[in-house]
Amino acid sequence: MDLYGPDGRLQLPATTSDRWTTAPAPPPGAVARKTEGADDAAARLLQRPNPVQSRETRFAKDWVSDGDIADVAAQKIARAQRKIAEFLFGADIKHATARPSPEVRFNPARHERGADLGSEATGDAYKAAPISYVPAPGLEGEASRRIREQVAALEASYGHCDRARLKRLMQPLLLHLDELQKVEAAHARGADPVRAEHMLPNAANSAYDLARRALWHADRQMAGCGG
Repeated sequence: MDLYGPDGRLQLPATTSDRWTTAPAPPPGAVARKTEGADDAAARLLQRPNPVQSRETRFAKDWVSDGDIADVAAQKIARAQRKIAEFLFGADIKHATARPSPEVRFNPARHERGADLGSEATGDAYKAAPISYVPAPGLEGEASRRIREQVAALEASYGHCDRARLKRLMQPLLLHLDELQKVEAAHARGADPVRAEHMLPNAANSAYDLARRALWHADRQMAGCGG
């Protein structure tokens, strides 16, 4: 039995018997209508299902972040600390700054432990020189220029004395002068703001102070070599 009739239309079985009937042709001018939901069903077939099904809860707003759970916690802590600081100190909070070293005269006789001051045996007796503390006059090169002038005057004054002894006394002096010049060079090249404000000035003050003490000690030790 043929499935299609002479006109090419599909023949449908009228009963459970072997007889077939032809499907009626649509009336003239009829427009085929799409079954409702057919397009949606076809679209769903092409979409990949979400393997993780989640439901939004009242805590969803607390998890909106650019990072993971650790970033969210850090953000919440930072916001809470900022609110507490604004409540205690006001909206305009000034950052803490380092306090400069006190300008006091050094008196080795009043030091608690004299062994910490250095000695001739260890080569650092110059650290106990009884002179006043003076900070470095800036970082633009003036401090190293003053030390170099005094080094030149020291060499000129005792050039006729024992050169080996003078060289030995000037070793710590030249070492601290080199440290001072490195600090000035770092400042001239443009250090980062925090280092330029705190670290470099402290390093320059220490090198300048120790260089002055080494100068005083060398001059004191070479003073008795004779004219």
